[in-house]
Amino acid sequence: MKQQRLDGLADGIFAIAMTLLAFDLRVPAISNPLDFQALFVALSTITPLLLSLVLSFALLFTYWRAHHFLASVYARNLTVGLADYNAMFFLFITLVPFSARLLGRYSENITAITVYGLNVICIGVTLLFMRYYIEH
Repeated sequence: MKQQRLDGLADGIFAIAMTLLAFDLRVPAISNPLDFQALFVALSTITPLLLSLVLSFALLFTYWRAHHFLASVYARNLTVGLADYNAMFFLFITLVPFSARLLGRYSENITAITVYGLNVICIGVTLLFMRYYIEH
């Protein structure tokens, strides 16, 4: 497999995951469009979703940069083992929109927080294993 194919796949997966984060945001409906207080209250109801989106976007961008450095700059060649680690890494990346939406909707629920946290941990651990594989 050529390095350019992995880079293209990574860019596509990250772009789609980052785009999917915004799909759950909806403009709230209010009865009177001139009622500023009602709009403010309606917007405050989606604040957890918006914060989850911002947090997850920053997380994905950070992991995109780290992946680019490891897979495109640090790794000398692409082996089957490195491709396998990338597959696991991409799996956890694609779960970010789901776990972010869960966290945004149920921000005070320990299960939602745990699912999001475990997803982030799995991404980090997979990236760590990828780095270890590249170094050895």
